[in-house]
Amino acid sequence: MREASSQDAIGGMSCTSWQHPPRAHRKGRICREPGCTTILSIYNDSDRCARHDHPVIRIRGVHIA
Repeated sequence: MREASSQDAIGGMSCTSWQHPPRAHRKGRICREPGCTTILSIYNDSDRCARHDHPVIRIRGVHIA
């Protein structure tokens, strides 16, 4: 049996390769909750920050609320 070398290759996709880039939203959005000045991440799908967003309850991947 021979030793594995750095020249050997295995099949499959790289862990860092993505099919598409993450969805991004407009930069500089502010939480819509009155009085909140939190600037939202461009990757936040919601129009509210984490503190003011409505919680989502998941059971085995199904949205309840």
